[in-house]
Amino acid sequence: RVICTYFHDRGEMDPLHLQNDYHYTIDNISDVTKIGYWFWACPLVEYMNKAEANNSKFGKLVIKVIRTLAQARANELAYKMGKRSKGDILGKFTRWIGESFCFVVGLVVRPFVEHRFGKWLEIYDPDIR
Repeated sequence: RVICTYFHDRGEMDPLHLQNDYHYTIDNISDVTKIGYWFWACPLVEYMNKAEANNSKFGKLVIKVIRTLAQARANELAYKMGKRSKGDILGKFTRWIGESFCFVVGLVVRPFVEHRFGKWLEIYDPDIR
């Protein structure tokens, strides 16, 4: 959980949302989707760290937009897991588009990068290897 961890470490995401995301991922997200997510999310977080350090106006806008989408998705996951009484429309949209996008990216890049994320996959499924 790269992006949520980034915001959690900055004190901008509730630890319970991060925990919900972790459990939801274990139960519902395929390895292909995880790899697709990590493939683009890791460089994005690197960019956000650099943009913040450089005080980039565009970077701050990117961080704000990603923060909004990440929180909306976290709200929707909390709802799906019964931890929140109301869903989040932006969160539904973010999940639908985001998880579909990650799956497609994962299908394309998995043969080339799976070894890079092998240890991360083991965190979610120790019997994978």
